[in-house]
Amino acid sequence: MATPTTGEPGTPLYLTTGTYGSWTVITLRGELDLDTAPRLEAEAQAAVQDVEVPRLALDLEHLEFCDSSGLAAFVRIWRMVHGGAGDFVLLRPRPDLMRWLQITGLYSRIPVTDDLTDTERGENIAGSLTSA
Repeated sequence: MATPTTGEPGTPLYLTTGTYGSWTVITLRGELDLDTAPRLEAEAQAAVQDVEVPRLALDLEHLEFCDSSGLAAFVRIWRMVHGGAGDFVLLRPRPDLMRWLQITGLYSRIPVTDDLTDTERGENIAGSLTSA
């Protein structure tokens, strides 16, 4: 189920959490900015809080905008998941966001991929998400 978070001004952020094998995937639609980043962080924390070794992916394919607050949220989520000895990836970022990940150096810290292979099943994530 998509959960809207409205920011002023701009497009709301819709978050959908699903699972794929051992991965939890949060799909983002809309804008990630100062007003909406806290909602993403809360959703990520809730998604991994009771998981012994978390595996979290943020699907960014439909993210229309991301400012520095969104990039900072990615870092905080990465630290949270990495601190639990888990895996964290950014999935399918648009070219403009990919450029910012490269410019800021986050690309060298946080794994970025166009597909997510579930290592337990050896399958690709594309079109295979199940809503949580």
